[in-house]
Amino acid sequence: MTPAALAALARATAVDVLAARGLDPAALPAVTFERPRNPEHGDYATSLALRTAGRLGVGPRDLAGWLADALVRTGAVASAEVAGPGFLNLRLAAAARGEVVREALAAGGAYGRGDRLAGVRVDLVLAPADPADPLHPGDARRAAVADALGRVLAANGAEVTSGRRSDDGAARRPGADPALDGTGRDFGAGDAGRSPGGRAHGSDLRLCLRGADDRVGAAAAAGDDPATVEVLTVRPANLVGGPARPGAVTLRDLVGAVGADAARYALTRSPADSALDVDPARLRRRTDENPVFPVQHAHARTCSALRNAADLGLAPNDSFDLLRHDREGELIRVIGEFPSVVAAAGESREPHRVARYLEELAGAVHRLHDTPELRVLPRGDEEPTEAQGARLNLCAAARQVLAGGLDLLGVSAPERV
Repeated sequence: MTPAALAALARATAVDVLAARGLDPAALPAVTFERPRNPEHGDYATSLALRTAGRLGVGPRDLAGWLADALVRTGAVASAEVAGPGFLNLRLAAAARGEVVREALAAGGAYGRGDRLAGVRVDLVLAPADPADPLHPGDARRAAVADALGRVLAANGAEVTSGRRSDDGAARRPGADPALDGTGRDFGAGDAGRSPGGRAHGSDLRLCLRGADDRVGAAAAAGDDPATVEVLTVRPANLVGGPARPGAVTLRDLVGAVGADAARYALTRSPADSALDVDPARLRRRTDENPVFPVQHAHARTCSALRNAADLGLAPNDSFDLLRHDREGELIRVIGEFPSVVAAAGESREPHRVARYLEELAGAVHRLHDTPELRVLPRGDEEPTEAQGARLNLCAAARQVLAGGLDLLGVSAPERV
């Protein structure tokens, strides 16, 4: 059960609870859940009762207790406890946890993608710091962020077109810096459907990515309805150890030094309007100092386990009710949050949320593999267990989400590192 499905269940349950007591369900706010920092407090927590009780004239702990009892009766929640002034801590039933794995595997590469922006046409404009120098480091970060943002918006159902503009609003060639992947491929959806003036025909929204010091905004959006224009600021990356003059070190230098994957990931994993120091020496290391390495390593590590299982003739199964260990539960919960992360990244125009999510997912994958009692493969002459078969499917779901998330950032998912 994903957080979205749990929220829908909690809301339907709350409506029934209030109606049964003659209370107005219209008082219910949006239902949200978060993961407690302490796993001992359950899988998810909500302040729904605290936010609703005052409107109804009842005690928050009383309302939380009614909700707890009703949620347990649904069978999807194993336990529900009232905490503090009226928080509600929930632990999902094993079968409900397993639905996350089943849903992810069934959806395949479509898992995490949604239709919130279906029918919306977005014109993504990259406004360079220096139109004469497409390899300027500020332009480099904008190009990487624009590419990732275009992918995230498309994953939410938007039709994305892309282009570049000089500071006076004149149209330039569409596309990202060719040094990003060595192919000269355009970012986003290229220039399909673009008018001679640089605007996609009938676009519903223009997103203009500008540098912190650029005087762009109105010029880049000339002639547009202000309600359909968003200007996003992208601060240039500071290349640690290089010349002090901004722009002296190009993106091509960075890609040549550390590779396209490390460069892309480093340029997109922080909020675009925040300061960013990029140290090529760190990005060359195959350690956790290089932020993309543990994510790609988690994918490769899972691929290796699945490859070895296939070589041994071990078959995965869907006995997900056997995945009861806290670290199995942690990984399942993180996998279940991928759709909401992709949706939030698109809504907020913040592709770095995907990167930070991937780091959390990679951590959960590594912790699972590092726990001796949670071995995916039998040792020596050991007979494989049914739980190991279910764990193989859990690993397959994690591998799929890691690959999908990396793709949203334009980063490869190697099967060996």
